[in-house]
Amino acid sequence: MEINTGAQKEDVKERVKLIISRVTKIPTSAIAGEKLIRDDLGVDSMQSIETLAILEKELNIIIDPEKAFDVATINDLLNLVETSMNSSRGEGTK
Repeated sequence: MEINTGAQKEDVKERVKLIISRVTKIPTSAIAGEKLIRDDLGVDSMQSIETLAILEKELNIIIDPEKAFDVATINDLLNLVETSMNSSRGEGTK
């Protein structure tokens, strides 16, 4: 039984933003949900790969590379991380 799932989601969201910021040197305040990762934030493919690898390691998840290609916005990435976390716990996808 999970407690405080809303708080846990916010914690994960902040961790994802911190990891993106650390890799890209973009301030976390500029990393908003609707922002396009490549076009608005200027994240290149190497930074994307590095970010995904760090997310997998630090959050102990496996991100489906096929689904990672469909990520365009920060919200897309957050949804992918959440789905990956649920899959890692055996909860399946939503």
